[in-house]
Amino acid sequence: MLLRFKQINIKIGNNCKDYYLLFGIIILHFTFWFFIEPGNHKSDDAIYIHYAEQIMNGTFKFSFNQFANRFTIFVPVALMFKVFGITTYSPVFWTLIASIITIISVYFFTKKNINQYTAMIAGLLIACNIMQITYSAALFPDLILAMFILLTLIGLYNRSQVFPPALLVSFCLIAGLMTKELVIILIPFMILLAIFDISNSQNISFWFMLILLFFTLGIIYFGIYKIGTGDFFYIVKALKYIYSEQLKYDYNGPLGIKNGLKQNAFMLLNNNIGYIFIFLMAIPSLFQSLLNYRRYFSNFQFFISVYLVVLFSEYLFLSSSHNPTRELFYVERTWVLIIVPLSILAADSIKMIGNKNGRLVLIYFFISFICDGIFNYLEVSVIRSFLFFIFASISGIHYFILIKKHNSLSSYFKWHLVIPFIIIAGYFVIMN
Repeated sequence: MLLRFKQINIKIGNNCKDYYLLFGIIILHFTFWFFIEPGNHKSDDAIYIHYAEQIMNGTFKFSFNQFANRFTIFVPVALMFKVFGITTYSPVFWTLIASIITIISVYFFTKKNINQYTAMIAGLLIACNIMQITYSAALFPDLILAMFILLTLIGLYNRSQVFPPALLVSFCLIAGLMTKELVIILIPFMILLAIFDISNSQNISFWFMLILLFFTLGIIYFGIYKIGTGDFFYIVKALKYIYSEQLKYDYNGPLGIKNGLKQNAFMLLNNNIGYIFIFLMAIPSLFQSLLNYRRYFSNFQFFISVYLVVLFSEYLFLSSSHNPTRELFYVERTWVLIIVPLSILAADSIKMIGNKNGRLVLIYFFISFICDGIFNYLEVSVIRSFLFFIFASISGIHYFILIKKHNSLSSYFKWHLVIPFIIIAGYFVIMN
C-alpha cells in the first residue's frame, strides 16, 4: 500500500513537472508575442477583421471572395470581439491561441512517442521561432492551418484506435478547408499512408470510418451554404471562380516573382532565419529515420520524416515554373507548415548527440553551419553569417567535450544549441 502511494506521488510529481516546463515555454512564447506589438492590421488581416465585425453585427453575407469563405479565421475573431471588445490585440488572440495549441500538441505528442527532453526542445524551437512569433501576432490563415494539420497528423498516427482519430482527422480536414484551401497538400501523404495500410491489411476500419465521417461533416459544411445562400454547391462554384480568376494574374508582377524564380527552395529557406537553422538541424534525424526503413509508419520519427519529405516535395513542385499559381509559394508564410516537422526532427537530432552517433551529428552541424555561414557572408550579410558561425562554434566545442568524455558536461551543453534561438527571437522582437 505504501509502495503504491509512493508511486502515485512520483507520477503526480512528474506530471506537475511536465506542466511547469510546458507553462514556461508558453510564457516565453507569449512574451515574444506581446513585445512584438501585434495589431498592425493593414493587409489581408484587415479583410478578416471586416468580416468578423459583420458576423458580430449580423450583417455578414456570403460571397465568392475567398476571404469570405474562411470561417475558421474570422468567426473566432468575432467571438474575441464579443469577449474582449474591439482592440488592436483582440483580432490576433486567435492566432496566438492556435500557436499555443500547436506548442502544447507538439510537446505531448513528442513526449509520448520519443521522450520528455526531445519534447521540451521541440516546444522551445517552435516557441522561439521568429516565423511562428511573427504570424502568431498577425491574422493570417497559415498558422491556424498549421495547427489543424498538426492535429490531423496526430489523428493519422493514432489511427489504430479507429473512431476518435477518424473523427479528429475528418473534423480538422473540414476546418482546414474553412481556413485555407492549401489543406489539400495533405492528400498525397494520406494516400501514401492508406496504400501502406491496405497493402498490409491493417487499419482498414479507420479509413472506412474516416470516409464516412468526412462525408457526414462535409454534408454539414455544404449545408451551411444551403441555409445561407439556397445553393448546396455554392462553395464549389465560389472556389471555381476564385481560382479561375487567380490564374489570370501576371505572376511576374506584384510579389516580384520574376526575381524570385531565380531562386530555389534552399535560397527561400536560407533567407528566413525561422526556417534555415531548424532545416539544417533536422537532417541527421531525417536521414537516420529514412535509412532505417524497416521501422515503417509505426515509428514516430519515420512517420514525421516521410510526411516532411512528401510536404517538401510538394512545395518544390508547386513553387516550380510549371505551376501557374507558383507565386503563392514564394510567400514566406506559406512555408510555416514545415516548422512543426522540422522542429520535431531538429530536437531529435539534438537528442542523438547523447548516443553513439553523437560525434557524427556534431561534425555535421559544424560543417553545415560553417558552409552556410560562408555562403551567407558572400551572398547575404556579415551579421547573418555570424549567426551560423556561432552555431558552428557551439557544435565544435561540444565535439571537443565528447572527445574528452565529459558526459555530465555534454548533457548540459546540449542546451546551448537552443539558447541562440532564444537570443535570436529576443533580438528580433526588440528590433521590430
